[in-house]
Amino acid sequence: MKKQESDIGRRYREWWENKKGKGEDKEDDDAEVVEVVEVVEVVEKRRWWFKHEIEVQCIDEKDGKPVYLYTLFRNEESVVQDEEEVAKTTEETEETEETEDATMLEVEEKFTPTPAVWSCLEGHEEVDDFTIRDVYYDIDEGYTLVKNDCWLRLRATSRGCSTRRAWECKIPVEGVGNRVDGSQTVYEEVEGIEAIVEALAAFRGEGGSEGGGMGGFFPGLRPYANFSSRRREWKVEEASVVIDESDIDGFTVGEVEVMVKREELDAAGGLIDEAKRRIGLGGGKEERKDGKLFVYVEKYNEQLLEVARKAGVM
Repeated sequence: MKKQESDIGRRYREWWENKKGKGEDKEDDDAEVVEVVEVVEVVEKRRWWFKHEIEVQCIDEKDGKPVYLYTLFRNEESVVQDEEEVAKTTEETEETEETEDATMLEVEEKFTPTPAVWSCLEGHEEVDDFTIRDVYYDIDEGYTLVKNDCWLRLRATSRGCSTRRAWECKIPVEGVGNRVDGSQTVYEEVEGIEAIVEALAAFRGEGGSEGGGMGGFFPGLRPYANFSSRRREWKVEEASVVIDESDIDGFTVGEVEVMVKREELDAAGGLIDEAKRRIGLGGGKEERKDGKLFVYVEKYNEQLLEVARKAGVM
């Protein structure tokens, strides 16, 4: 049954249909078949050139799956001009998340993609194939976040001619640490500037403001790693299996991961083990495998590697 269209969705649809009618969508072939029936996400943010924009994620009526995020600049004939409406939408979303206790934990185990693994993956559904560029940051020269096992990054996700940039931060889970066992890691993954600033409040010093994005809150923000990867993803049982081929000398690594609530954490290891068996890795625990960030830091940043090893986080 078709969902009732929200006012913000109607405004976006009318704007987009007008844009198509003028022949302004020729660079995005996918956009020609999109009919907006529901707006599921509205995000106001600042890009690195400090130009306000609105991103709207919509539902494609044809198959019910999320389509690309469309970017609406405010100085265009924008569908979203009422800041109070955007704020209201955001508040309603936050209230729903608080009510449902939406905090999810990411549990994952890395592996080496062998020919046998690739062969097994042919029997499973490949659900995505895209490119990611990760730039990792710390808030000062002393690598305070790294020492505390917090991993802040700006991730650009590209599919076709569409790119979405978002701040993400992996933080250890209170009372759990960062490991389920020797090979599986567990983190809470926080997204969005406001949520990340709140999660990292203990590390904020004096000064800083809301006016300059993440760098406004953390004036000492500095990058320490920058690399890109082609990511392919499969659905295997209750887990996601991804394989990343990076531009760090072609380093390739796989991950089996599940997203669970805290009360489901004890079952996460079993879900990962079952997915591993399905792709020819067996169900036993293996030695910890190096990830892309470790390989990059080992190659290009000896100072950070020493800091991380002393802190026991790499």
